[in-house]
Amino acid sequence: CMKNIIKVIKMKGLIPLIISSLFLILYLVLPYSFLTICSGSMKNTINIGDIIFYKKIDGSYKLNEADIIVFKKRYKPTNKTIKLVHRIEEVYMYKDEI
Repeated sequence: CMKNIIKVIKMKGLIPLIISSLFLILYLVLPYSFLTICSGSMKNTINIGDIIFYKKIDGSYKLNEADIIVFKKRYKPTNKTIKLVHRIEEVYMYKDEI
């Protein structure tokens, strides 16, 4: 009976290791980064606890309404930078740029 309990504990510890390894491989091999969603602002599309993968795009990609983007925002006075995830509500021109 004790052997079965030890096997279950070892398997439970193995699952997070496998998942972490997959994320590390994705991060090192593919051009994607990932983050965990911490707020419910995009509920029903992206929920709290969801993990999203994203990649940096160049200036040639045309952003559209309803696209979901990740961007950095710096907060004053601490100068702390965080990543935010939002859906584009409107695309407009400003000084000849979208």
